[in-house]
Parts: sequence; C-alpha cells; structure tokens
Amino acid sequence: MLKRAIVLLLILILPALSLFAYHDSFNSSSSRPEYIDLVGRIKRGEEEQIVLSSYDRYLSSGISEVERCRIEYHMARYYKDQGDKKKGMEHVSLMKELISSLPSSVSSFERDVCLTEETSAEYYVSRSMSAGLKNSDYAKKLFKDYPDELFSVMNEAWRLIYTPAIAGGSPRKAIRLLDGLMKDYGNRLVLLDRYSIYCAYALACNRRDDFEEAERYFSLAFELFDGESDMIDERKANSRELKKSRERDDD
Repeated sequence: MLKRAIVLLLILILPALSLFAYHDSFNSSSSRPEYIDLVGRIKRGEEEQIVLSSYDRYLSSGISEVERCRIEYHMARYYKDQGDKKKGMEHVSLMKELISSLPSSVSSFERDVCLTEETSAEYYVSRSMSAGLKNSDYAKKLFKDYPDELFSVMNEAWRLIYTPAIAGGSPRKAIRLLDGLMKDYGNRLVLLDRYSIYCAYALACNRRDDFEEAERYFSLAFELFDGESDMIDERKANSRELKKSRERDDD
C-alpha cells in the first residue's frame, strides 16, 4: 500500500517538476524599471548624454555589487558600438576592479557570471584572442555547473555558434538548446533576453546556410533593438548570402 502511494505521489510530482526546466536567478534585477530603461537606450544606440543620464539613475537606485558589475558589461559594448573602444575598455577595466572586490556573500554562480561577462565584453571591444578563449572556458563551466540557469544556457548556445566545428562548435546543437529554452521559458523572457535569443537563432541559422530563416530571426530581433554594430554587420552579410541563394534558385 505504501509503495503504491509513493509511486502515485511521484507520478503527480514529476510532471510538475519538469514543467519549468529552467529558471532565471537574475529575473528580479532584469525587471527593474531603471535597468530596463538603461539597457533599452544602450541597445537602441541612443546619444551618449541620454545613456549616461540613465546610467547615473540606475547606479543610484540601490543596486548590488553584482548588478553594478553586470551593467558595466552593457556599457562596454555600448561604447564599442559607438566607435569608442577606449571608453569601452575603461568599462571593462572597471568590471575587473569590481570582480576583484566582490564580497564573500556573492555566490559562486554570480561570480562566474561576472567573469563570463567581463571576458565577453573584453573580447567584444578588443577582439583579444586570450579574452575570447577565457570566455569560452567560463561559458562551458557555467553550463556544466548550472545547466538549468537561463544565463548558462544562453551563453552555451552563443559559445556553440561562435566556436569553430573543429573546437567543438555546433550551430545545430545551439538551435536545439534554444528550442528547449523557448519551449520551457519563452513566455517568461524579459525583452533583452528575447532579443539575445532571436540574435542567437539568426546566427545559428546563418552558420547552417539557412539564410531565409536567419533573416526571419534578424527581423524579429531588430523589431526589439537595432543598435548593435555586430548584429547590423551580421544581418548585412546574411542579406548578401540570401540574395545569392535566391539568384541561384532563379537560374
């Protein structure tokens, strides 16, 4: 009787546990109005003084050390997109300082996220191969240690897209990860994460020569934000390949 009751309990519990395979430890900070305002302005590539005014408001809104570190990631990318690598690297340097002084109360997951974003920002701004390799290692470690975290899954997808096949990259595997994420968590994504996932889909499809599908995802992403220079360049390159593909089909 007891055995039957346990089996019945498991039947009831397990589907509920699998309803949401992923969770986002940063959901509350990503939902702050000051954060949403600032990141939106950054991603739209708005004027520097407008971005800095929003940046100051966010810094004075009572954020944590981790939140401060993470916003510098976006500021570094903003300045690179604006063509000012010097200021971009200043924000990367600030991230390094913040990470070195993170309090012991910060979890290992949060610390690893900061390290992942710092190396990502450094690579984005400087194209340092050393930073890129470190970032790949951090992304793999995060996904291994925290496979149910939204941040970990998204970063692993990006790693699989950008890493050459000979080094373990696989756009097909990236798409599989993104499909699972969207199925499980899609209706709860904040705007910035939705944009990032659309961009990841676009690049993964492009790398698989599916230029039509890539353009569809670029279109979805650019409906949200359209100010990132790398994504603008990627879309232009995809458009050229799509045009060639259509011309071949017409022959």
